[in-house]
Amino acid sequence: MHYKVVLDPSYTNSSKVGIEMYPDNRELRFLITSLKIEKFPEYISELLENVNFGTEMASFRFYHQMDWEDKTEFFKIFGREILEDEIEIYLYDGKSNFSVIKKNDFFNIFYDYSLKLLEVYRLDKTLPANWAESMEKELYRLKDKLVIIPVKQLTLIKKILLSQETFSVNYYDEVVSLTFYGDECGKIMVNLSLKESQPLSDLVENKQTTYKELSKIGVDRLENLNSEDRKYEYRYIIISGDCNKDFLIIFNFKEYRDYYSCRVFGVIEIG
Repeated sequence: MHYKVVLDPSYTNSSKVGIEMYPDNRELRFLITSLKIEKFPEYISELLENVNFGTEMASFRFYHQMDWEDKTEFFKIFGREILEDEIEIYLYDGKSNFSVIKKNDFFNIFYDYSLKLLEVYRLDKTLPANWAESMEKELYRLKDKLVIIPVKQLTLIKKILLSQETFSVNYYDEVVSLTFYGDECGKIMVNLSLKESQPLSDLVENKQTTYKELSKIGVDRLENLNSEDRKYEYRYIIISGDCNKDFLIIFNFKEYRDYYSCRVFGVIEIG
């Protein structure tokens, strides 16, 4: 899982801080950003005691808090047993939605999100007077419990050729449906948009790949990928196919004289 803490997320106005993940975990995103900011020191304390918390709409459960009926229901939803090091997340948006995440991943994400909350809201006068001090204390305790997860470097296996690489769109932030074929995966469909993607430069700055490697595999010319003027034109998403393979999709949206287009630079099998 790749994630990034962001400011002013588009999916909620309840917090100035959000989280973006690839592959996406919508349930986790909404759980974290729906929590009450003033209660975060308490949330961290409960997390350290392996106590679950949440809101009326979103919550989570540790493995040890699930009885046999809960675990049976989990099997019906996910088609497998829940593992002891996993957490189940629940979101209700008119219907019940579930996702699952490793406990260590959850702790790391919660720490990074809470740290950004402290940075953004430290001087907020609407919060309790001792909020920042309590946050610092609990974050210090939580940091000791983290299992540091090294950034995974992407291995670019091969570029998958497309029958059509440029798509006409009606406006800048339209959703473009892309279909491609992966070996042993058959037909794979994915939606491309600015909202659900990240700048390609993030992968390079996090040392998960290099522009040189991307150029070698045929994404674009190295001078274009290295260009500061074009740095934020390249976007990416990472998806998983049903064949247990992951794919990196690099694309952009451009406007020229009121004409909009989406260009796909490559669908790359990664490992």
